[in-house]
Amino acid sequence: MSLRIDLILESEQRSASLVNVKSVTRIAAIAGPLLLLLGIAWMVIRFMAVKNRERMREAEWRVAEPKYEEAMKLNAEMKTNREILKLVKGWRDSGLAWAGQLAALRDTTPAQIQLVYLKSTEDVRAADGKTKRFLSLQLQGKAIGTNAQENVDGLRGSLAEAETFKPFLEKIDVVEFKADTDKDADKHDRVFRIEGRYKPRVVE
Repeated sequence: MSLRIDLILESEQRSASLVNVKSVTRIAAIAGPLLLLLGIAWMVIRFMAVKNRERMREAEWRVAEPKYEEAMKLNAEMKTNREILKLVKGWRDSGLAWAGQLAALRDTTPAQIQLVYLKSTEDVRAADGKTKRFLSLQLQGKAIGTNAQENVDGLRGSLAEAETFKPFLEKIDVVEFKADTDKDADKHDRVFRIEGRYKPRVVE
């Protein structure tokens, strides 16, 4: 048989735990607002740091903006200049060596033929998705003597086969051949017109 006698009232009994509910409550009452204040302070510091970085970036941009705008302007000018240079180069490369062709015309024209008119025309337009130059040549002259027909045909043939003409000509024909109506002309004299069309030249 055992017997237990409590000498301490129930209200006077203490917990064996080192921390009781009242202690936790007091600590929480003090630490809670403190942690909240620390959290707010941390957020404020972070916000101020972000604002400070933003101000620094704005200051840097104010310094860099004129240089950036100048660089963009120069870049645009360079792009425009490159386009102009490309156009000029394409125009140059698509041209004809007129000096060589005029020299060939001089060398192949017989003494019995007198050239009185030379005209070159050019039309620039888009074709097959590319910019092309369409050139033509017109010659007018007088052929003297009984061999006028042969001399004019010979001139046309010489131009068609000349090294400075042949690679570029698409066609060349005598489109007019008739008697010379000038009052001083001989009955065998003739006037003529030769027209040539060049192969289209691509402007790249």
